[in-house]
Amino acid sequence: MAEFFINHDKIAMEADKPSINEEWLTFKTTGYIGYFETIKSPLKDENGNLIGVVGVARDITERVKANKELEKNEKWRQIVFDSIHDAIFIVDINTGIIEDVNRQAEILIGKSKDELIGMHQSKLHPAHLKDDESESFKEAINSKDFVRQTEIINADGVVIPVEITAHDIFKIGDREFVCGIFRDLTELKNNQLALIEREETLQEAQRVAKIGSWKIDIKTNQLTWSNQTYIIFGIPIGKTITLEDFLGVIHPDDLEFVANSWKMH
Repeated sequence: MAEFFINHDKIAMEADKPSINEEWLTFKTTGYIGYFETIKSPLKDENGNLIGVVGVARDITERVKANKELEKNEKWRQIVFDSIHDAIFIVDINTGIIEDVNRQAEILIGKSKDELIGMHQSKLHPAHLKDDESESFKEAINSKDFVRQTEIINADGVVIPVEITAHDIFKIGDREFVCGIFRDLTELKNNQLALIEREETLQEAQRVAKIGSWKIDIKTNQLTWSNQTYIIFGIPIGKTITLEDFLGVIHPDDLEFVANSWKMH
């Protein structure tokens, strides 16, 4: 340990200016191992001649350990943060500036973390939604459970449907933030459109063939008919139909047969 101090005394004298150093030290008499910060400054007489070194040593072991623990916790936080499949944007509620994002946010927008941090949150949305999203942001920071479907625009100019959720604001120091979670709805919307197209194709096929289809909720006896089934029975399309309603339009000569056939199923 003596060699450590002597070496840094020389560094301070040769540099002719204060020297700050940090190093783990072991005390021979007690066996204590600590991390110390030392500040060495050249000591001169009234004529400016170097006569020695003045040194101050401070034990910063606990601070260093705390910093290492914080670093470890930050690594774990970042791992969890980046493993979430939805995009996350941390935004200052007073400025609207994005302060942090996860990996999925980079993928969704097509920009790097460095590009996104410092951007105003309104820039995430198409220009025609600027006013709506300004009001929406105010609502998000004043609501405990905010949910909204809207659109964002990525770096290539592609508009993407998303669902945004936000919860209570949180503080770091004297600043307040809101965490916005953006879920990409592209696949869901595409599936919904495909389902609508299939339904329209089925309805058209039934219209041409003059056949209908139906299904029943066995708990409520409520029937769901295709449009062509309504047309066949001469009932307004969309009217709620129960099994009893269906039996009510059956010809009396066939009623017993239909009712018995239904019971068999």
